[in-house]
Amino acid sequence: VCCTQFTAAEGAALRRAVARVLQHPETPTAVLQALLGLLEFLEREEKAVAHEELFQRARCGDKQALSILQSARPRRPLGPPSTSSAAPAPQVLMTGSSNMGKRMEEEPQQQQQEGPVLTYDVIAAAATRCHAFAKALRVKEKEYQLVQSGADSSAVVEDLVQINNELNLPDAASGILRAAQNAQRIRLQESWFEKLERWQEALAVYEARLNRSAGDTGALLGCLRCLYALGEYKKADTLVRRAWHGVADETRQAMAPLAAANATCLGSWERLAVFTDHLSEKSSLNMIYRIAVSVTRRDFDSARREILRARQILDTEIVGLLDESYERAYSAAVVLQQYAELEEVIEYQRCASATRRR
Repeated sequence: VCCTQFTAAEGAALRRAVARVLQHPETPTAVLQALLGLLEFLEREEKAVAHEELFQRARCGDKQALSILQSARPRRPLGPPSTSSAAPAPQVLMTGSSNMGKRMEEEPQQQQQEGPVLTYDVIAAAATRCHAFAKALRVKEKEYQLVQSGADSSAVVEDLVQINNELNLPDAASGILRAAQNAQRIRLQESWFEKLERWQEALAVYEARLNRSAGDTGALLGCLRCLYALGEYKKADTLVRRAWHGVADETRQAMAPLAAANATCLGSWERLAVFTDHLSEKSSLNMIYRIAVSVTRRDFDSARREILRARQILDTEIVGLLDESYERAYSAAVVLQQYAELEEVIEYQRCASATRRR
């Protein structure tokens, strides 16, 4: 069945099914990318169907349709008008157009309880998971158009700032905050200072929070991020030593990537080994620290196995980045180069050991 010919009930069921797949934590990156591509295609189909219907009505003398066509803007996609004289438009999977929020709100409550709902936030989160940040930005911009006057706009603004920073667009991130402040009088939050790379200001706020409450996990992690970005590795290491044994395992897992990166910059391999046990094995960057520990322990077989597993992890990440641009995939290519250099270190160490034995 063509997606553009779905009934309202079939479209709602399909939206819930797609949302369920996008939100599942074990969904492969390739599947996420295919679904995101499908959603973009269906959005274009919806625009074409809506525009054709309006055009036909305008030709028949419908002044409302003619007015909508004349006032249409490129970034404000048209939706099927709700007039009784118009023929019902085919139902499609609403994703990126302005109709999505309206259709979701109008869905019966019973249907919403049957499964997850396909919202802008769900689509943007899935795009971010597979590093399709340009798609995530496009979806978040549309969400902001709907919620910019509501209470949820602060969270959307923060997401927009973060995604623009991921795309190396700091000027756009700053512009979003200025526009939000002027329009809504939004107060800058500590995490926004970070996203704008105003590290000193963010550090001062986090340190004040940490002084007021030593158990503030958010302030602790914020201080570590700021100190690392400022190159204050010794101060960060002192903070980690003071807090590490007094926090819960969940907090240690959150601290581990920052602590491992800091220990690497200090060349403290024994300290690095302490943090690797708390690192996630699903991140290609985290795997570098595990490989480095294995190399320093001269456990070369284990290091080679970890390099192989890390390349498999990075393979799924780099596909989504290459789909956008080579520039977006550059950082992943650098990580691949680091794997190759670690293999050279392993080979050199093995050759040196064999020469000494002779």
